[in-house]
Amino acid sequence: MEVRVTNRNTCKSVLKRRLTIIACAGHFYSPSYAQTFWICLGFAVLASTVNAGIVSRMVATQSHDLEKVLHQFDHYLDHLPVVANPPDQVNFIRADPRRSVTDPARDVMNFIQNFEEKYGRDHPIFYRGTYYQAVNDAKQDLKFLLVYLHGDDHQDTDEFCRTVLRNSEVVNFINASFLFWACSVNSPEGYRVSQALRENTYPFLAVIVLRDNQMTVVARLEGPTDPDVLIRRLRLIMNDNEASLIAARLERHERSMTQTIRQQQDEAYKESLKADQEKERRRREEQEVKAQQEQEERNKLLEEQKRKEDIKRQKIDLASQIPEEPPLEHPNTIRLMIKLPAGTRLERRFRREESLKFLYYFVFCHPESPDCFQIVTNFPRRVVPCEPTENNPEPPSFIDFGFGKSEMLFVQDLEA
Repeated sequence: MEVRVTNRNTCKSVLKRRLTIIACAGHFYSPSYAQTFWICLGFAVLASTVNAGIVSRMVATQSHDLEKVLHQFDHYLDHLPVVANPPDQVNFIRADPRRSVTDPARDVMNFIQNFEEKYGRDHPIFYRGTYYQAVNDAKQDLKFLLVYLHGDDHQDTDEFCRTVLRNSEVVNFINASFLFWACSVNSPEGYRVSQALRENTYPFLAVIVLRDNQMTVVARLEGPTDPDVLIRRLRLIMNDNEASLIAARLERHERSMTQTIRQQQDEAYKESLKADQEKERRRREEQEVKAQQEQEERNKLLEEQKRKEDIKRQKIDLASQIPEEPPLEHPNTIRLMIKLPAGTRLERRFRREESLKFLYYFVFCHPESPDCFQIVTNFPRRVVPCEPTENNPEPPSFIDFGFGKSEMLFVQDLEA
């Protein structure tokens, strides 16, 4: 394998510095095996830079002399070719692809599919979602969360899956007591959870429960086990941590009851407020109606008062227009007897050639006369057209209407 470097002095300085640090660490732990520890570890870190031949030669030297080893590195690096157009930087460590989490839910579903293809469908109910979704659901439902990290390459994984996770008692117990989340540590999602839970070996189970208002890992079960032992240990863990769930349930129940009572109080207050507002609305409406009626009454009184004042002024004006009564001995006169609705009798003489409007003015200006009236003859009954109107501004004369020397007339109140 050929390795090309961009700057011989820079690369030598970096490699020698790293190798010196590793060497010092090796001598600190145990000088007796440092000759293999620091050399092998150093070349493992720098494997992408140094070829296998130089590694085997340096390990074979079994040397404790750090200066001699560094001198061999200098000799090797002096013979490395220089790159004409070097890259911006050289990365000596390959990134772990599991650190890139792109679709955690798909990682979980792939694990479930692979598990069922290999071990069948007789297993606890897997939570079909991400780890954080499972944690949130367990917190919301106040349930224990059991996390299983599947080490595909571990020697005890296959036996655990076949004899423990497929055991009917284990299946029933987990389904009844836990939310069960599982994933392979070879996937990004499983690897991320393994980094958070820091497992030491497989099979690995962790029990997570709400404590002090946060989800806490209360137990780790690592290594091979059998169904009875697993159930017994899980039951003991549940008994030890049930008090925190009970307290959380009581707190949530009290909070729910308080919220319910507050909602009921708010609803009762809203209903009372609504009733008060409705009562106030009706009261305002009644007041408005009453005020409107009173205003209408006042308007009517004002209108009536104005009408009467107008009639009073009109009577004064019309009274001045009535011609003087002719003397009794005047040859061209007509004598009228007029009976008012109240029974009062009036007597008046008019010239026969005068207009009937003066008869209307005479009756209208009398204090006991109604404001709206008509005058009719006794027999044959006829309405005397004596009131001036737009259609009849100038009523006929007495003689034109056909009155004789003497007539009896009746005044009818049209508002009665």
